[in-house]
Amino acid sequence: MKTYSAESIINLSIAGHQGTGKTVLAEAIMKNSGVIREMGKIDSGTTTSDYSDIEISHGNSMVLSVLSHEFMDKKFNLIDVPGYLDFIGEMKSALYVVDNAGIVINASEGIEVGTELAWEYSEENNVSKYFIVNMCNREISKFEEIVSKLKERFGRNVFPVMFPVNEGESFNQIADVLKREILEFDAGGNFTNKAADGDWGDKLSSCYNELIEMVAESDESLLEAFFDKGELSEDELRAGLKTAIKDGLIPVFCSAGEKNVGTKRIVEFMSKYGTTAFDKNQEITAKDSSGSEITVKSSDAEMSAMVFKT
Repeated sequence: MKTYSAESIINLSIAGHQGTGKTVLAEAIMKNSGVIREMGKIDSGTTTSDYSDIEISHGNSMVLSVLSHEFMDKKFNLIDVPGYLDFIGEMKSALYVVDNAGIVINASEGIEVGTELAWEYSEENNVSKYFIVNMCNREISKFEEIVSKLKERFGRNVFPVMFPVNEGESFNQIADVLKREILEFDAGGNFTNKAADGDWGDKLSSCYNELIEMVAESDESLLEAFFDKGELSEDELRAGLKTAIKDGLIPVFCSAGEKNVGTKRIVEFMSKYGTTAFDKNQEITAKDSSGSEITVKSSDAEMSAMVFKT
């Protein structure tokens, strides 16, 4: 059995209102991680997380599902949560045990009751939050408007780290703030990088500089390095961005789960910058090698020797 250090474990819940495409998004993640060869469909009852007879017959999630996968040397424990308010206890339970919450939003609808509840429970449990504006391939998709509403409702720490280039039915390109490039996705969910020219180049540079300033609130040394060199690599940003997210920065992503657009980059981002089991400063009771119970904090040095098994 493979073992994982606490620094390599990312516990993530996908939560939000019903009809935001959470289960299909989870399906795309499992496809990109190589767990499944092809994405299943809700209509045919072949998705990984909606496996019970009653879920298949009704065509929606009713209980939470835990899906484990590896990506970029990280072990993800991904919890797909029902969005219907009848099963709100499932959302509450999931957001009590994870360290990261991907709050999924329908690109045509914006903030809904399930969005508010996912935020509320994430706040209660001090969970790192991300907004995923999904279904950007719908005819009516309003990413920029939704980002504006998210900032208005949840504060200035809401920050888009990607933008849809061609929202709507042809959606397959994303403007990436950290890479400052355009990512074009193929039918298999993989992407190629190309230069961001013109207005997109200006927009990404402006957003990148703004992000540096926000991250510098958690790590001033990064701001000094940025002024010295005029830019920072994504690797240089890693530690500061991880800390900023743990301290309350809320990245906003865009995606189209059913077309597997954006999903791979989202998981790549979380692999690098997501809050791990080690990062959470909470007391954990475990047994040492002799069988005696010990209580440690997840940030203590002792935690680095603790491993979680699958």
